[in-house]
Amino acid sequence: MLTSNFIDAYFGRMIALAGLAEKVVRCRKCDDLNEKRTLSAPGYGTPMSPVILLGQSLCTACMETQIPFTRGSGYLIDRALAEIEKFRWDVFITNVVHCHPPNNRPSKEQEIQSCLIYLVREINIVRPTLIVCLGRDAASAISSISDKTVEMEMQDMMAGEHCCTVVRVHHPAYAMRGGCDADKWVRVLARMIEPLFDEFPIDEGYAVVQKE
Repeated sequence: MLTSNFIDAYFGRMIALAGLAEKVVRCRKCDDLNEKRTLSAPGYGTPMSPVILLGQSLCTACMETQIPFTRGSGYLIDRALAEIEKFRWDVFITNVVHCHPPNNRPSKEQEIQSCLIYLVREINIVRPTLIVCLGRDAASAISSISDKTVEMEMQDMMAGEHCCTVVRVHHPAYAMRGGCDADKWVRVLARMIEPLFDEFPIDEGYAVVQKE
């Protein structure tokens, strides 16, 4: 049975994420981003997710759907979720840079730093038990806001104002290119996040999200 604290937390976080999404859409901090060919998209998923899957930046397909990891390497994420009978909406998926860099180029350091405020806010709203950094760039961004290097082994650290477990895995695109065993990548991610759903993590003291 859903408690009043759960319901308050759910809708409070939904409202907070919606407000943040509007700020992401209006953001013009970076000269050549968030325009017609480089549109932004906020994080996607449930605000009560016990896990955040964190990538680097949006791809072209993501601009169209407004959902991170659409098609392409996102297929492996979908497979991992399917293994534990979950869907994208059951988790929270976002990126360090919420825009699509022109011509799929790597994100610039200034773009990463400009967008960190949105990532930190997402983390503080969702309050996950675990953050899975998908690739080296995502891990570097989390390291920069926690002053602690993100490793391939799970460790506890502060991400913004929220303490959680953080781990780095290979980017799914790396697995799809044959850099590592794609089937094993799917199994590892699935087994990593499956236990988090055994007991839904609700912070009773965070029933209503504070406004900025």
